[in-house]
Amino acid sequence: MENIFEQECNFEMKWIIPRSKFEAVKNLHYCKSDIFKAAIPGVTFALRLNPNGIENVNGNTYICLCLNIGMMESVYCNFTISIKSAACSKNFIRNFETSSNFGGAITGRQEFENPAAFCDNNVIVELEGKMKGTGLKIDIERKKHVPLIQALVDRSDMDVTLHTADQEIKVHKYILTNRSQVFTKMLKCKKDEFIKLSEFSTPVVKAVIDFCYGKDIKGLINLQNAVEFLGFSDKFKMEDLKNTTEEYLIQQISDENVCRLSNKSVEFNAKLLRECCICFLLLKKPDEISNILNWEILDKEICQEIVQRALAFVSKNCFF
Repeated sequence: MENIFEQECNFEMKWIIPRSKFEAVKNLHYCKSDIFKAAIPGVTFALRLNPNGIENVNGNTYICLCLNIGMMESVYCNFTISIKSAACSKNFIRNFETSSNFGGAITGRQEFENPAAFCDNNVIVELEGKMKGTGLKIDIERKKHVPLIQALVDRSDMDVTLHTADQEIKVHKYILTNRSQVFTKMLKCKKDEFIKLSEFSTPVVKAVIDFCYGKDIKGLINLQNAVEFLGFSDKFKMEDLKNTTEEYLIQQISDENVCRLSNKSVEFNAKLLRECCICFLLLKKPDEISNILNWEILDKEICQEIVQRALAFVSKNCFF
């Protein structure tokens, strides 16, 4: 399947460092900017500055891009870092295959002995570039499928009954409590071991029970029932089920459903799906925006994050 997130995008930021903080960094120590989110799923970036250099680059001000590759196998970056008041600028090219830092010496430390190197008593570092991710990967924890547990589904000593709108489904109590703390609390407080699940369809509940017994249910998830699986996983705090469902839905994001899926990601706290929906929209070219259906229903929270991430970032913090 074509990876919809393997598109080039711009990234930029301005980092305003007060002179007092710049000069407070001693020896080979460094300061770091705020961390910002890129338009590629899970990718974040920041700048790190060593005013007095690093080992083997002593005496030169050293700066680097700190990149977290997020949900991508690698991220190719072509970027320029400049400090215009000190008349210095340097271009860097790097294919990040792991989350790491990359940069180099940008100017001599002695340049900052000149007051003109500061703009209103600040060092202003500007970052501008393009990045492109390759190979979407979704790292999720999966419980091991134990054949012995799967065999329990055929036993006749099931002690909990789940009631859907049209059927009763038997299941072992210890299987439910092993998968969900919510089920644990519900069954602890109940005199009888009956649980009403009338808001969920029988096929979905049966599939979830199979999942609890360690069966692979990926083939049972589709666009018609995936949101219901999300709702179940959120209600009963089953993160492994939620991640499995998100993994499927991320591969199905399209112009037709991205707004609806964005809303569901907020409703059911599906963080991976939310991130990918936002990046899908951020990566749209101007002439492609009109292809998106149902803009009017897009959740306000999603709209706000899209606007924030689409604008140029400014960092006024300096972390040591």
